[in-house]
Order: sequence, then C-alpha cells, then structure tokens
Amino acid sequence: MTRVAVFAHYDKSNIIQEYVIYYLTELKKVCDKIIFVSDGNICEQELLKIKDIVIHSIAQKHGEYDFGSYKRGYIYAKEMNLLNNCDEFVIANDSCYGPLYEFQIMFDKMKTQEIDFWGVTANSVGLHREDNPHVQSYFMVFKPNVFKSDLFDNFMMSIKKEDNKHSIIINYEIGLSKLLVENGFKYDVYCKSSKYLKHSHVYSAYKLLKNDNNILVKTSLFRYTNIPPEVKASFKWLKASNYNIRLIKSDLKYNLDEKGKSRHRKDRFKMYKRKIIRFSFKERTLLLLGKEFQF
Repeated sequence: MTRVAVFAHYDKSNIIQEYVIYYLTELKKVCDKIIFVSDGNICEQELLKIKDIVIHSIAQKHGEYDFGSYKRGYIYAKEMNLLNNCDEFVIANDSCYGPLYEFQIMFDKMKTQEIDFWGVTANSVGLHREDNPHVQSYFMVFKPNVFKSDLFDNFMMSIKKEDNKHSIIINYEIGLSKLLVENGFKYDVYCKSSKYLKHSHVYSAYKLLKNDNNILVKTSLFRYTNIPPEVKASFKWLKASNYNIRLIKSDLKYNLDEKGKSRHRKDRFKMYKRKIIRFSFKERTLLLLGKEFQF
C-alpha cells in the first residue's frame, strides 16, 4: 500500500526537536513519502536533520497554523503527481509524542474498516460544548475517493489565514469532518472511546492509553498543565511503553525559560492576564472569552 504524508511543524526557535525526528522516522516506516512543512523559517543546517527521512521540506513562515502547512504540502504532492497512485493520504503534526508502538499496528487495524477517512481520536463536542463530533486533525488518513475529490481539493485550497486559532478549529478541524460527512463520506477513529468523551483530553489521556492503547499523546498534556494526577498516571503508562521518555524530558527542558518556567505556560499566562482564557485544574473549570465551562 502506497501512502503519502504531509507533516506540519512549528517551533518558535525554528528548531526540529528530537521527538519530532523520532516521530518522522517511525512515520516513514508506514508512509512511502513524507512532505515536511514548517510554519517557520528553518535554516538549511537544521533541515539536514531530516533530509534522509522526508522527500521535500517547505520551511517558510505563513501564519496559517497546521492547516496552512497541510495545504502547502497537499499542493506540492499534487504538483509532483505524488497522489496519482497513492492509496492513502496522511496529514499529521508535531503536537504529539509518539508513537508509543509501531504505527503499522494501527494502520493494520484501521484498514479492515469500511470507511473513507479516519483518525486516532475524535472529539464529540465543539468549542462551546455544542454537539459537534469530528476527527481530531493532528493525525488523519484519507482514502482516494476523498483526497481525489473536488470537494477535498476545494476545501484544501480555501484554507487561509484566520484571525485566531479558534477560527482554525471551527472552520477547518471541525469543518473538514462536517463537510465530508454531509457529503456521504464515512469515518471512524482508532481510539473508539474518544468519540464519547465530553471533557478535556488532559483528563481523558490516561483513559485513552489504558482503554484504547492509544498510540500518540498530546504534548500539551505535559507542557501546559500543573501535573494533575491524571497526567502523572499517563506518565507512568508511557514509561511502560516502548517510547523513550528521554524525548519528552528533552522537549520539556527545551521549553523552559531561563527562570525554569514553561514558555508555553508563560504565553497562556499572558492570555490569562487579558482575561481571554483561564484554567482551574483544581475545580476543573475553563474560562474562555468570558464563558465558564466544566471539563
């Protein structure tokens, strides 16, 4: 089976970290061709880290988030005729640690499903808790009847720079699944229980690892939280897997500023001060744009 993948990357310092290189190395085992697209101006010396893994790298700041990178990789794949004899088209990004075991196990399981596209996990609700089921876009796989359709092409080519990340989620992550389903395409996900979870993946991560043997773990689980019990439990589960925990520790160390604080958490603190977003892990509440939600 021939697969082409587009891998979206972003790093504030334009660095390709070790966990990303490992992810790409493992993805190469199931994908014949990988197109690496970074939303940043990465130097040629840095790109040498992955020159033997990917067939092409696009590294230029575009500000359109992951979907902007997916679009650019898709355009390149089309122009180079890489999708002509392709059995599956994969989009993935660097927001996860993994795989915890071989990707082939997941692909073998999902190829038995009579579906048109699939992902690792789904989310059953949208940003404002409305019923809006969709495949999460950090890892999605499409069959030829999807990625060779005018519907898919028009969607990808319509991707543009949005005012904020929430618009990206609504228009593209939720929008893609919604568009495909409304036009008769069927989907499923590897982690079945994720379709029924009603709360943050910070608190569901351990359940997905335990119940579904999840293959990927969101980096935000460790970067953004104050290490609640669920995260500690997930870390113990990771230690029992084949994944090298050193890659996570290296990423976390890299993401600490000179005062030992997470640069991601510092960005979120700026949002907190502007009263845009506020978390309380103790009370499991989220204040977003003046509205409070339980998770």
